[in-house]
Amino acid sequence: MDKLVVWINKLWASLILLLISLTCLVLAMTPIWLFLVAKAIAKHEGFWQGINIIALKLGVLFLGGLQAVLMIYFFVWMVSVWKVFLEEYLL
Repeated sequence: MDKLVVWINKLWASLILLLISLTCLVLAMTPIWLFLVAKAIAKHEGFWQGINIIALKLGVLFLGGLQAVLMIYFFVWMVSVWKVFLEEYLL
């Protein structure tokens, strides 16, 4: 019975770790989704088209930097969670 409980705990921990990893991926991809939405609604003509082009170029720079920061942050966080998981449950 104890082995079954340990196995179930490891299974739950694995599922939680997978959920955390997927959440990190989704959060890190948020700037790309924001850019794609902004690009999709920037279909105006005339004056607003010029404003949208400038805003999109600035947005690409800002969101690109934010993307890099989030990718690094969530990667480090995910690695630290994996480290704790491996130490607690597998070693």
